[in-house]
Amino acid sequence: AAAVWVPESPERTPGRIGVGTALLLSAWLVALLVAVSQGHHWGWSSGRVVGLFLAAAILLPAWVVAEARSRDPLVDMQMMRIPTVWTVNLVALLFGFAMYSMFAFLPQFLQTPEATGYGFGLSVSQSGLLLFPQTVASFVGGVLAGRLAARVGSKALLVAGAAFIALGIFGLTFFHGALWMVVVESTMFGFAFGLAFAAMSNLVVDAVPQSQTGVASGMNTNIRNVGGAIGSAVVASL
Repeated sequence: AAAVWVPESPERTPGRIGVGTALLLSAWLVALLVAVSQGHHWGWSSGRVVGLFLAAAILLPAWVVAEARSRDPLVDMQMMRIPTVWTVNLVALLFGFAMYSMFAFLPQFLQTPEATGYGFGLSVSQSGLLLFPQTVASFVGGVLAGRLAARVGSKALLVAGAAFIALGIFGLTFFHGALWMVVVESTMFGFAFGLAFAAMSNLVVDAVPQSQTGVASGMNTNIRNVGGAIGSAVVASL
Protein backbone atom coordinates (compact mmCIF):
# COMPACT_ATOMS: atom_id res chain seq x y z
CA ALA A 1 0.00 0.00 0.00
CA ALA A 2 2.83 2.41 0.83
CA ALA A 3 4.55 1.68 -2.49
CA VAL A 4 1.33 2.47 -4.37
CA TRP A 5 -0.07 5.44 -2.50
CA VAL A 6 2.79 7.25 -0.74
CA PRO A 7 4.56 9.67 -3.14
CA GLU A 8 8.33 9.88 -3.31
CA SER A 9 9.87 12.78 -1.40
CA PRO A 10 11.38 15.44 -3.67
CA GLU A 11 14.07 16.07 -1.06
CA ARG A 12 17.36 14.21 -1.51
CA THR A 13 20.14 14.60 1.05
CA PRO A 14 23.38 12.84 0.12
CA GLY A 15 25.72 11.79 2.86
CA ARG A 16 27.33 8.89 4.71
CA ILE A 17 26.39 7.13 7.93
CA GLY A 18 29.13 7.48 10.50
CA VAL A 19 29.50 3.98 11.92
CA GLY A 20 31.39 5.20 14.99
CA THR A 21 28.77 7.77 16.03
CA ALA A 22 25.95 5.30 15.29
CA LEU A 23 27.58 2.75 17.59
CA LEU A 24 28.03 5.37 20.32
CA LEU A 25 24.36 6.35 20.02
CA SER A 26 23.31 2.71 20.32
CA ALA A 27 25.72 2.08 23.18
CA TRP A 28 24.51 4.84 25.51
CA LEU A 29 20.85 4.14 24.71
CA VAL A 30 21.25 0.41 25.42
CA ALA A 31 23.24 1.00 28.61
CA LEU A 32 20.66 3.48 29.93
CA LEU A 33 17.57 1.50 28.97
CA VAL A 34 18.86 -1.84 30.26
CA ALA A 35 19.82 -0.26 33.59
CA VAL A 36 16.44 1.47 33.93
CA SER A 37 14.35 -1.53 32.86
CA GLN A 38 16.25 -4.12 34.94
CA GLY A 39 16.99 -2.02 38.03
CA HIS A 40 14.02 -3.34 40.02
CA HIS A 41 15.02 -6.95 39.18
CA TRP A 42 18.77 -6.73 39.71
CA GLY A 43 18.66 -4.11 42.49
CA TRP A 44 19.31 -0.41 41.97
CA SER A 45 22.59 -0.59 43.89
CA SER A 46 23.85 -3.74 42.16
CA GLY A 47 27.14 -3.59 40.31
CA ARG A 48 25.54 -4.29 36.94
CA VAL A 49 23.02 -1.45 37.22
CA VAL A 50 25.51 1.07 38.60
CA GLY A 51 28.01 0.08 35.93
CA LEU A 52 25.48 0.54 33.15
CA PHE A 53 24.47 3.97 34.47
CA LEU A 54 28.13 4.99 34.62
CA ALA A 55 28.66 3.70 31.09
CA ALA A 56 25.68 5.72 29.84
CA ALA A 57 26.95 8.81 31.65
CA ILE A 58 30.33 8.47 29.89
CA LEU A 59 29.07 7.40 26.46
CA LEU A 60 26.39 10.09 26.12
CA PRO A 61 28.74 13.11 26.22
CA ALA A 62 31.26 11.19 24.12
CA TRP A 63 28.55 10.69 21.48
CA VAL A 64 27.59 14.39 21.58
CA VAL A 65 31.23 15.45 21.08
CA ALA A 66 31.72 12.91 18.28
CA GLU A 67 28.57 14.05 16.48
CA ALA A 68 29.54 17.71 16.82
CA ARG A 69 32.92 16.99 15.19
CA SER A 70 31.65 14.63 12.51
CA ARG A 71 31.62 15.76 8.88
CA ASP A 72 28.48 13.67 8.28
CA PRO A 73 26.69 13.62 11.65
CA LEU A 74 23.97 11.06 12.17
CA VAL A 75 22.23 13.61 14.43
CA ASP A 76 23.02 17.28 13.88
CA MET A 77 23.79 18.79 17.29
CA GLN A 78 23.03 22.28 15.98
CA MET A 79 19.55 21.08 15.11
CA MET A 80 19.09 19.56 18.57
CA ARG A 81 19.76 22.99 20.10
CA ILE A 82 16.90 24.68 18.25
CA PRO A 83 14.53 25.88 21.05
CA THR A 84 11.45 24.18 19.62
CA VAL A 85 13.32 20.90 19.11
CA TRP A 86 14.85 20.58 22.58
CA THR A 87 11.70 21.74 24.38
CA VAL A 88 9.49 19.31 22.45
CA ASN A 89 12.03 16.55 23.17
CA LEU A 90 11.77 17.36 26.88
CA VAL A 91 7.98 17.20 26.58
CA ALA A 92 8.32 13.84 24.77
CA LEU A 93 10.40 12.50 27.68
CA LEU A 94 7.71 13.52 30.18
CA PHE A 95 4.83 12.25 28.04
CA GLY A 96 6.62 8.93 27.58
CA PHE A 97 7.06 8.72 31.35
CA ALA A 98 3.36 9.41 31.92
CA MET A 99 2.08 7.06 29.22
CA TYR A 100 4.12 4.02 30.16
CA SER A 101 3.52 4.64 33.86
CA MET A 102 -0.20 4.37 33.16
CA PHE A 103 0.32 1.31 30.95
CA ALA A 104 2.19 -0.39 33.80
CA PHE A 105 -0.12 0.75 36.59
CA LEU A 106 -3.69 0.40 35.32
CA PRO A 107 -3.70 -3.36 34.54
CA GLN A 108 -2.15 -4.11 37.95
CA PHE A 109 -4.69 -1.86 39.64
CA LEU A 110 -7.64 -3.54 37.90
CA GLN A 111 -6.29 -7.04 38.67
CA THR A 112 -5.57 -6.37 42.35
CA PRO A 113 -7.84 -8.59 44.54
CA GLU A 114 -10.85 -6.86 46.07
CA ALA A 115 -9.70 -8.04 49.50
CA THR A 116 -7.07 -5.31 49.47
CA GLY A 117 -9.81 -2.69 49.68
CA TYR A 118 -9.07 -0.91 46.42
CA GLY A 119 -8.69 -3.45 43.57
CA PHE A 120 -11.33 -5.01 41.33
CA GLY A 121 -10.01 -8.57 41.11
CA LEU A 122 -10.29 -8.75 37.31
CA SER A 123 -8.57 -11.28 35.09
CA VAL A 124 -5.89 -10.32 32.58
CA SER A 125 -8.40 -10.57 29.73
CA GLN A 126 -11.03 -8.48 31.53
CA SER A 127 -8.58 -5.71 32.39
CA GLY A 128 -7.36 -5.69 28.78
CA LEU A 129 -10.90 -5.33 27.44
CA LEU A 130 -11.66 -2.50 29.84
CA LEU A 131 -8.59 -0.62 28.60
CA PHE A 132 -9.53 -1.15 24.94
CA PRO A 133 -11.45 2.18 24.81
CA GLN A 134 -8.16 3.89 25.69
CA THR A 135 -6.60 2.52 22.49
CA VAL A 136 -9.60 3.57 20.40
CA ALA A 137 -9.54 7.07 21.90
CA SER A 138 -5.82 7.38 21.15
CA PHE A 139 -6.50 6.49 17.51
CA VAL A 140 -9.34 8.99 17.31
CA GLY A 141 -7.19 11.71 18.89
CA GLY A 142 -4.44 11.12 16.36
CA VAL A 143 -6.90 11.23 13.46
CA LEU A 144 -8.50 14.47 14.66
CA ALA A 145 -5.18 16.11 15.48
CA GLY A 146 -4.46 17.11 11.88
CA ARG A 147 -7.72 19.00 11.43
CA LEU A 148 -7.53 20.56 14.88
CA ALA A 149 -3.91 21.65 14.36
CA ALA A 150 -4.92 23.46 11.17
CA ARG A 151 -7.42 25.48 13.21
CA VAL A 152 -5.73 26.10 16.56
CA GLY A 153 -2.09 25.13 15.99
CA SER A 154 -0.01 22.18 17.17
CA LYS A 155 1.23 23.98 20.30
CA ALA A 156 -2.34 24.46 21.53
CA LEU A 157 -3.02 20.75 20.90
CA LEU A 158 0.04 19.78 22.93
CA VAL A 159 -1.07 21.97 25.83
CA ALA A 160 -4.59 20.52 25.58
CA GLY A 161 -3.17 16.99 25.64
CA ALA A 162 -1.17 17.77 28.77
CA ALA A 163 -4.26 19.30 30.41
CA PHE A 164 -6.38 16.22 29.62
CA ILE A 165 -3.71 13.94 31.09
CA ALA A 166 -3.49 16.04 34.26
CA LEU A 167 -7.29 15.95 34.56
CA GLY A 168 -7.37 12.19 34.03
CA ILE A 169 -4.68 11.56 36.66
CA PHE A 170 -6.46 13.86 39.11
CA GLY A 171 -9.66 11.89 38.53
CA LEU A 172 -7.94 8.52 38.89
CA THR A 173 -6.34 9.66 42.15
CA PHE A 174 -9.56 10.72 43.84
CA PHE A 175 -12.32 8.86 41.95
CA HIS A 176 -11.53 5.20 41.39
CA GLY A 177 -14.24 3.39 43.33
CA ALA A 178 -16.15 2.07 40.29
CA LEU A 179 -15.02 0.49 37.04
CA TRP A 180 -16.80 3.05 34.88
CA MET A 181 -14.76 5.81 36.51
CA VAL A 182 -11.50 4.08 35.63
CA VAL A 183 -12.67 3.45 32.06
CA VAL A 184 -13.62 7.12 31.57
CA GLU A 185 -10.32 8.32 33.01
CA SER A 186 -8.20 5.87 31.00
CA THR A 187 -10.11 6.81 27.84
CA MET A 188 -9.26 10.45 28.55
CA PHE A 189 -5.59 9.43 28.77
CA GLY A 190 -5.81 7.71 25.39
CA PHE A 191 -7.39 10.69 23.66
CA ALA A 192 -4.83 13.04 25.21
CA PHE A 193 -1.87 10.91 24.11
CA GLY A 194 -3.26 10.73 20.56
CA LEU A 195 -3.52 14.52 20.37
CA ALA A 196 -0.16 15.17 22.01
CA PHE A 197 1.98 12.74 20.02
CA ALA A 198 0.60 14.00 16.71
CA ALA A 199 1.21 17.59 17.83
CA MET A 200 4.79 16.82 18.91
CA SER A 201 5.58 15.33 15.51
CA ASN A 202 4.17 18.38 13.73
CA LEU A 203 6.10 20.80 15.93
CA VAL A 204 9.43 19.02 15.41
CA VAL A 205 8.96 18.69 11.64
CA ASP A 206 8.01 22.35 11.28
CA ALA A 207 11.05 23.48 13.29
CA VAL A 208 13.78 21.82 11.20
CA PRO A 209 14.84 21.88 7.54
CA GLN A 210 13.13 19.33 5.33
CA SER A 211 16.35 17.36 4.99
CA GLN A 212 16.43 16.74 8.77
CA THR A 213 12.81 15.81 9.47
CA GLY A 214 13.58 12.08 9.66
CA VAL A 215 16.40 12.48 12.17
CA ALA A 216 14.48 15.01 14.26
CA SER A 217 11.37 12.80 14.41
CA GLY A 218 13.45 9.72 15.15
CA MET A 219 15.26 11.34 18.06
CA ASN A 220 11.96 12.62 19.45
CA THR A 221 10.67 9.04 19.41
CA ASN A 222 13.88 7.75 21.01
CA ILE A 223 13.64 10.28 23.82
CA ARG A 224 9.96 9.40 24.35
CA ASN A 225 10.96 5.74 24.67
CA VAL A 226 13.62 6.65 27.24
CA GLY A 227 10.93 8.43 29.27
CA GLY A 228 8.68 5.40 28.89
CA ALA A 229 11.37 3.05 30.17
CA ILE A 230 11.97 5.28 33.20
CA GLY A 231 8.22 5.53 33.90
CA SER A 232 7.71 1.76 33.71
CA ALA A 233 10.71 1.17 35.97
CA VAL A 234 9.50 3.67 38.58
CA VAL A 235 6.02 2.09 38.71
CA ALA A 236 7.45 -1.45 38.87
CA SER A 237 9.82 -0.47 41.69
CA LEU A 238 7.09 1.24 43.72
